[in-house]
Amino acid sequence: MKKLFLVVLYKTLIKDSKTCQFIKSSDLLCDEDNTIYIWDNSPTDINSEIAAEDFFSNEKIVFKHTPENISLAK
Repeated sequence: MKKLFLVVLYKTLIKDSKTCQFIKSSDLLCDEDNTIYIWDNSPTDINSEIAAEDFFSNEKIVFKHTPENISLAK
């Protein structure tokens, strides 16, 4: 079964996020059906998709930066 894990950040680097640190130390990324979606609402571009992939050493990371604070439902 496919699972999506959503992490919402605001003015926090991926590497400093306790949630991202937990995910990295867990076995969530070992399951091919799991995807991590990082939604960054920071007003400035302090993270990137490359930073997310590098931090997790995994390409099953989806990264979205929305400085205008777009709703997740859109």
